Amino acid sequence: MNKVNESGKVTFGQAWKDFWKGYVDFKGTSVRAGFWWAMLDYFIINFVWNIINSIVKSYNMHVLYSIGLDKTMIFITGIIHLVLFIPILSVLARRLRDAGLKEGVITALIAIYIILLLASLVVPFVSFAGIILIIIFAILGCMPTGKFSNSSKEM
Repeated sequence: MNKVNESGKVTFGQAWKDFWKGYVDFKGTSVRAGFWWAMLDYFIINFVWNIINSIVKSYNMHVLYSIGLDKTMIFITGIIHLVLFIPILSVLARRLRDAGLKEGVITALIAIYIILLLASLVVPFVSFAGIILIIIFAILGCMPTGKFSNSSKEM
Protein backbone atom coordinates (compact mmCIF):
# COMPACT_ATOMS: atom_id res chain seq x y z
CA MET A 1 0.00 0.00 0.00
CA ASN A 2 1.33 3.41 -0.97
CA LYS A 3 0.85 6.35 1.36
CA VAL A 4 -0.54 9.58 -0.08
CA ASN A 5 0.44 12.84 1.62
CA GLU A 6 -0.48 15.64 -0.74
CA SER A 7 0.67 19.17 -0.11
CA GLY A 8 0.88 22.35 -2.12
CA LYS A 9 -0.54 22.52 -5.61
CA VAL A 10 -2.00 19.29 -6.98
CA THR A 11 -2.76 18.89 -10.69
CA PHE A 12 -5.45 16.76 -12.26
CA GLY A 13 -2.82 14.21 -13.31
CA GLN A 14 -1.29 14.02 -9.84
CA ALA A 15 -4.73 13.64 -8.26
CA TRP A 16 -5.50 10.81 -10.72
CA LYS A 17 -2.28 9.01 -9.74
CA ASP A 18 -2.93 9.59 -6.01
CA PHE A 19 -6.52 8.35 -6.40
CA TRP A 20 -5.31 4.95 -7.60
CA LYS A 21 -1.99 4.86 -5.72
CA GLY A 22 -3.75 5.47 -2.40
CA TYR A 23 -6.56 3.02 -3.17
CA VAL A 24 -6.85 1.91 0.46
CA ASP A 25 -4.79 4.63 2.14
CA PHE A 26 -7.07 6.03 4.83
CA LYS A 27 -4.14 7.46 6.83
CA GLY A 28 -2.52 10.05 4.53
CA THR A 29 -3.71 13.54 3.61
CA SER A 30 -5.27 15.13 0.54
CA VAL A 31 -5.39 18.86 -0.08
CA ARG A 32 -8.56 20.48 -1.39
CA ALA A 33 -7.41 20.44 -5.01
CA GLY A 34 -6.44 16.76 -4.79
CA PHE A 35 -9.82 15.89 -3.29
CA TRP A 36 -11.87 17.80 -5.88
CA TRP A 37 -9.76 16.54 -8.80
CA ALA A 38 -10.36 13.00 -7.49
CA MET A 39 -14.09 13.71 -7.33
CA LEU A 40 -13.93 14.93 -10.93
CA ASP A 41 -12.13 11.69 -11.88
CA TYR A 42 -14.92 9.73 -10.21
CA PHE A 43 -17.66 11.69 -11.99
CA ILE A 44 -15.92 11.41 -15.37
CA ILE A 45 -15.64 7.62 -15.03
CA ASN A 46 -19.31 7.40 -14.03
CA PHE A 47 -20.39 9.79 -16.80
CA VAL A 48 -18.55 7.85 -19.51
CA TRP A 49 -19.91 4.54 -18.22
CA ASN A 50 -23.47 5.93 -18.09
CA ILE A 51 -23.17 7.08 -21.71
CA ILE A 52 -21.96 3.63 -22.76
CA ASN A 53 -24.71 2.00 -20.70
CA SER A 54 -27.36 4.30 -22.24
CA ILE A 55 -26.18 3.57 -25.77
CA VAL A 56 -26.36 -0.15 -25.13
CA LYS A 57 -29.79 0.14 -23.49
CA SER A 58 -31.13 2.23 -26.36
CA TYR A 59 -30.49 -0.74 -28.62
CA ASN A 60 -33.43 -3.09 -29.14
CA MET A 61 -34.22 -4.45 -25.64
CA HIS A 62 -35.48 -7.78 -27.03
CA VAL A 63 -32.03 -8.42 -28.46
CA LEU A 64 -30.36 -7.46 -25.17
CA TYR A 65 -32.57 -9.85 -23.21
CA SER A 66 -32.08 -12.68 -25.67
CA ILE A 67 -28.28 -12.54 -25.41
CA GLY A 68 -28.19 -11.69 -21.69
CA LEU A 69 -26.45 -8.35 -22.21
CA ASP A 70 -28.90 -6.55 -19.91
CA LYS A 71 -27.69 -8.59 -16.92
CA THR A 72 -24.08 -8.21 -18.00
CA MET A 73 -24.42 -4.41 -18.05
CA ILE A 74 -25.94 -4.44 -14.56
CA PHE A 75 -23.09 -6.66 -13.36
CA ILE A 76 -20.42 -4.40 -14.92
CA THR A 77 -22.09 -1.32 -13.41
CA GLY A 78 -21.98 -2.97 -9.98
CA ILE A 79 -18.30 -3.86 -10.41
CA ILE A 80 -17.43 -0.29 -11.47
CA HIS A 81 -19.19 1.13 -8.41
CA LEU A 82 -17.48 -1.35 -6.10
CA VAL A 83 -14.06 -0.63 -7.60
CA LEU A 84 -14.55 3.13 -7.16
CA PHE A 85 -16.17 2.98 -3.71
CA ILE A 86 -13.02 2.27 -1.67
CA PRO A 87 -10.76 4.94 -3.25
CA ILE A 88 -13.54 7.53 -2.95
CA LEU A 89 -13.86 6.76 0.76
CA SER A 90 -10.09 6.81 1.21
CA VAL A 91 -9.62 10.18 -0.53
CA LEU A 92 -12.51 11.51 1.58
CA ALA A 93 -10.83 10.25 4.77
CA ARG A 94 -7.50 11.81 3.70
CA ARG A 95 -9.24 15.14 2.94
CA LEU A 96 -11.06 15.19 6.28
CA ARG A 97 -7.77 14.42 8.05
CA ASP A 98 -6.08 17.27 6.18
CA ALA A 99 -8.89 19.59 7.31
CA GLY A 100 -8.03 18.63 10.89
CA LEU A 101 -10.83 16.27 11.89
CA LYS A 102 -9.92 13.61 14.41
CA GLU A 103 -9.65 9.93 13.45
CA GLY A 104 -12.74 8.96 15.46
CA VAL A 105 -14.93 11.59 13.81
CA ILE A 106 -13.76 10.54 10.34
CA THR A 107 -14.41 6.86 11.11
CA ALA A 108 -17.85 7.65 12.54
CA LEU A 109 -18.87 9.78 9.53
CA ILE A 110 -17.76 7.14 7.03
CA ALA A 111 -19.41 4.34 9.07
CA ILE A 112 -22.68 6.31 9.21
CA TYR A 113 -22.48 6.86 5.45
CA ILE A 114 -21.95 3.14 4.76
CA ILE A 115 -24.81 2.21 7.11
CA LEU A 116 -27.12 4.71 5.41
CA LEU A 117 -26.05 3.45 2.00
CA LEU A 118 -26.83 -0.15 2.93
CA ALA A 119 -30.07 0.82 4.68
CA SER A 120 -31.22 2.71 1.58
CA LEU A 121 -31.17 -0.59 -0.32
CA VAL A 122 -33.94 -1.83 1.99
CA VAL A 123 -35.71 1.45 2.83
CA PRO A 124 -35.35 3.90 -0.09
CA PHE A 125 -36.39 6.91 2.02
CA VAL A 126 -33.18 6.52 4.04
CA SER A 127 -31.22 7.65 0.96
CA PHE A 128 -32.37 11.19 1.78
CA ALA A 129 -30.23 11.10 4.94
CA GLY A 130 -27.33 9.83 2.84
CA ILE A 131 -27.73 12.80 0.50
CA ILE A 132 -27.56 15.17 3.48
CA LEU A 133 -24.36 13.45 4.62
CA ILE A 134 -22.89 13.77 1.11
CA ILE A 135 -23.61 17.52 1.27
CA ILE A 136 -21.86 17.66 4.64
CA PHE A 137 -18.87 15.82 3.11
CA ALA A 138 -18.80 18.35 0.26
CA ILE A 139 -18.79 21.25 2.73
CA LEU A 140 -16.05 19.62 4.80
CA GLY A 141 -14.10 18.97 1.60
CA CYS A 142 -14.05 22.73 1.00
CA MET A 143 -12.46 23.51 4.35
CA PRO A 144 -8.84 24.69 4.29
CA THR A 145 -5.99 22.57 5.57
CA GLY A 146 -5.95 22.44 9.37
CA LYS A 147 -9.30 24.21 9.79
CA PHE A 148 -10.36 21.90 12.64
CA SER A 149 -6.95 21.20 14.18
CA ASN A 150 -6.05 22.42 17.65
CA SER A 151 -2.92 24.18 16.44
CA SER A 152 -4.58 27.59 16.80
CA LYS A 153 -5.38 27.55 20.54
CA GLU A 154 -6.70 30.68 22.18
CA MET A 155 -4.45 32.45 24.65
